[in-house]
Amino acid sequence: MTGKPECPRCKLTLQSEEYEGVASLFCDSCWGHWLTRDAFTKILKNEQYRFSDIEKESVLRGWAEKETQTDLDPIVTCPICKQKSERKPFAEDCSVILDICHDHGVWFDASEIKQVQTYFDSLED
Repeated sequence: MTGKPECPRCKLTLQSEEYEGVASLFCDSCWGHWLTRDAFTKILKNEQYRFSDIEKESVLRGWAEKETQTDLDPIVTCPICKQKSERKPFAEDCSVILDICHDHGVWFDASEIKQVQTYFDSLED
């Protein structure tokens, strides 16, 4: 890889950020997140950070509004290797579609990480 990783949507340089205690890359223009698979797994397993019922309701409302837009978003390339990502749902019954580079990580468009966390939390309820 040459240069700093760029946002696959905006083509701006991604910024290093900590998301819920885990290192991530963040686009301060479109609010997307790039996470390694290990970082993503740590976020889902983290018991310290949980959404309140009001936050969950807000995330789910945003999720319902985005469902019709997801298929229209172009497939992104990996910020690390620049290869086309694979697009697939987080889970069979989850409408959040992830852009995955099997070698480097997962791209989350704005709010998708929170939607996946909310979905994952609902499995534990």
